[in-house]
Amino acid sequence: MQGIRPRLLVTTPPKFDETLSGYLVRLSALNHYEKPAWILSMAGILTKYIREKWPFFMFCPAVELKRLNELLALDLPALESLRYPPTETALRDSVDHLFFGAPIPRCVIQPQSPKVCPECLKESQHYRRIWDFKFVTCCLIHQRLLVDRCPDCGERLKWYRRAVSVCDCGFDLRRAPGTFMNDAASRLCNMFCSACGLPDVPEGEGTRCDNPLTALNLEHLVAAVLFISSRTIAHGSMAGRGLAFLGNRETHDLLLKTASIFEGWPDRFYDFLERERSGRHDQSRAMLSGQFGQFYQHLFAHARLSHANLDFFRLGFAAYLELCEEGHRVKKVKLNLKYLTRGAVEKRLGVSWRTVRRLISAGKLKTFTRKGWMGERILVEAESVEKLRQELGRLLSTKEVAKFLGIPPFLVSKLATAEILKAVCGPNIDGYNRLKFDLRDVENLMKSITDRLPEYYPLFKNCPDLGTDVERFGQPKWGLIRPIKAILAGSPLPESGPPEAKLPSLN
Repeated sequence: MQGIRPRLLVTTPPKFDETLSGYLVRLSALNHYEKPAWILSMAGILTKYIREKWPFFMFCPAVELKRLNELLALDLPALESLRYPPTETALRDSVDHLFFGAPIPRCVIQPQSPKVCPECLKESQHYRRIWDFKFVTCCLIHQRLLVDRCPDCGERLKWYRRAVSVCDCGFDLRRAPGTFMNDAASRLCNMFCSACGLPDVPEGEGTRCDNPLTALNLEHLVAAVLFISSRTIAHGSMAGRGLAFLGNRETHDLLLKTASIFEGWPDRFYDFLERERSGRHDQSRAMLSGQFGQFYQHLFAHARLSHANLDFFRLGFAAYLELCEEGHRVKKVKLNLKYLTRGAVEKRLGVSWRTVRRLISAGKLKTFTRKGWMGERILVEAESVEKLRQELGRLLSTKEVAKFLGIPPFLVSKLATAEILKAVCGPNIDGYNRLKFDLRDVENLMKSITDRLPEYYPLFKNCPDLGTDVERFGQPKWGLIRPIKAILAGSPLPESGPPEAKLPSLN
């Protein structure tokens, strides 16, 4: 008789989306126990106080489930899969646990604060795993806010109760009234459910294409939401401090503020940064670390935010500095922006906004129109700006061409007006406010003139530059344009110059 192990009279396998704590409560109800105390006692799982306040066995691998496995006559892996085991590589500020296969901070997995969907309980009386997730505040299938307080007694629900669908006071939670939800927070909940890979989750309606959260996996999605929400909650932190004290409705309101920032990206993120900046009073306000405090430190140093998928935070921060005319600080954070604002383009190209618009019209710069709270804003693709800047850097200005040819700058402008020297950029070409010339075109012009001058007059042999040619012309008042045109065209030189400058005709 001593070798016989006790077993429950009624057993059933766990549901695919069930938690271990919810499974024990459901088994207790099936066996008509008052509460799961008998099952936990026979399984050898510690004291009553810890059982009621915190289902620690959900997280702690040191608590063996072998006796519970024998009690239920199940496979041990089936029970272990219902827990949230810690990851091997845990961060210092918070221990990560696996939730739907992703490493998630323990602060957002809260089985000790259960919440239920009355409509889901009508379909099946078992506790869903997704309800343990702090940032899922509503049921996406029924579009109802989850219930974490009993409508009858007003007390918060306990995980340690007589049945999944029954409060300690005896109220049937399936009769709890539902609150319809269709807002930014519910759309964010939809993202979490989709990232968990849950079936039968409807596609989020109204999700904006500019929302940077849409492309994130569960781990990075939690990190992004935790980062922003921790700045909007009193005494919040990346470790989730303060979340445990929030009810489901309070958490939903917190998510609503957080989700609105991402759905209005980047304009509402700029507003958020303004609040972060104005809320601090530090003597070292000249430094970004002094103006933004812990937010700045986390943005560029916290391990949870270090992944490249979360670079949109840093890029948005750099773009904000550009809008504040503090783009020089972007160099300190070493970021490459995809789009630049008006002021940034003007500074990088050294031109006015009017010139920038002309360059855009000429197709030299690519743009992107973003709609925000300030209306439509035209942003310029950083790659096209850098490409144009490099092209302009390889070109010669009017002064550089004048120095190369050995003539005054005003004569270079006349050469360009007469189309003797072709300008690559200019007001009448692409809207650029300065004339720019290709070095090859300047060299070709110089070579053409110096090679053909001896054919007209031997005195012009071995001229080092066009300036020497002008001197040998005797600085004729009749100008340089007509003889150069004649030389390039192979025509006789005009005879209106000084006698000493008249050259024999080729005819």
